[in-house]
Amino acid sequence: MHNAAQSRKTPSSPAAGWALGGAALDEMRDGDEVERLFKPRQARRSDMTDKWKSLDPRTLPGHLARRLQQLAVALFSEEVAELGLTPVQYSALHAICQQPGIDQKTLAQSISYDAATIGGVIDRLEARGLVLRSMSPQDRRVRLISPTDEGLRILKAVIPRVLTTQERLLEPLSASERDELMRLMALIIEAQAELSSTPARD
Repeated sequence: MHNAAQSRKTPSSPAAGWALGGAALDEMRDGDEVERLFKPRQARRSDMTDKWKSLDPRTLPGHLARRLQQLAVALFSEEVAELGLTPVQYSALHAICQQPGIDQKTLAQSISYDAATIGGVIDRLEARGLVLRSMSPQDRRVRLISPTDEGLRILKAVIPRVLTTQERLLEPLSASERDELMRLMALIIEAQAELSSTPARD
């Protein structure tokens, strides 16, 4: 004769017994739960193919992050329009002023920008007379970038506007909420450091 435990349906996956243990298996009415737990990730993803019908993209964190970025850029443009700098041009000019003689590759890395296209950003700054490029004495293939007096003047003029932009961006939040938002954003970026350092394009 079979006892009650023996008469229960045995899970089909050999891995289930190893992962869950005999006691856990005895608690299962059938193998459906084990099958769900050990279903390949691709199969689990296929189960979600119809979820788009009820999914509102506006509730996704990625969508909200994109909208926040759009808002930040719009506010920046309003505040800085008179000085004619884009956000990436400001970032590059700030880094160059902080590190006179910085090379192009290091500049791109310091502002998380694409090294292949940072040259265009520098071209535009140089055309306005805000930076100068010179040949590295150690390596003639490397160009070093330094700010001009006009570049320093523009940076000093833009900094208060940038700070105003940040203040306007966070205006709906209390002081504690601002601190928490900054903490959480930094936490996400740090946890995804490999991806978050992927260079951006203008």
